[in-house]
Amino acid sequence: SALGVRDPAAGLMIELTGPPRHARLRKLVTAAITPQFVNAMTPVIRAHARRLADTAVQEGEVDAVTMLTAPMPRLTIGSILGIPEQDQAEVTAMASRAITGSEASAVTPPTLAERRRCSEKGNNDLLMYFAEVIDEPHKLAADGMVRRLMDVELEGSRLTPDEVLLN
Repeated sequence: SALGVRDPAAGLMIELTGPPRHARLRKLVTAAITPQFVNAMTPVIRAHARRLADTAVQEGEVDAVTMLTAPMPRLTIGSILGIPEQDQAEVTAMASRAITGSEASAVTPPTLAERRRCSEKGNNDLLMYFAEVIDEPHKLAADGMVRRLMDVELEGSRLTPDEVLLN
């Protein structure tokens, strides 16, 4: 509860949930993040790096940050989550707005009120995006984190769509 107002994610999001629900959520989420899942990401991330490097080599002279390092977080996180590559730039922009509270193209520094609005919009946009893909799981990679959270089952318990969305 922040400022006396109950957070709507309480009871659904691990960080905002107390016992005994916290233990249930934690077990289900950690069951989806297995060492095998983490290890399976290594060749995927290497393939992204190789593809970016091959493109840079073909172009000859490039800005290494623009061509190599800037795309890697987006590609890596997108692969881990299992979201389509064509959505990754948009999702990255939403996440950036949510975290920084500003647009990447902002010319002047935003006010605190503008940062709050931008951050809130970024969070809302992310929630809407993931709510849509959770409703259409065929858009997600079967081995990505979002689908794993949707599919994980322990002791007859599964995460609800809202729990998947908020975790």
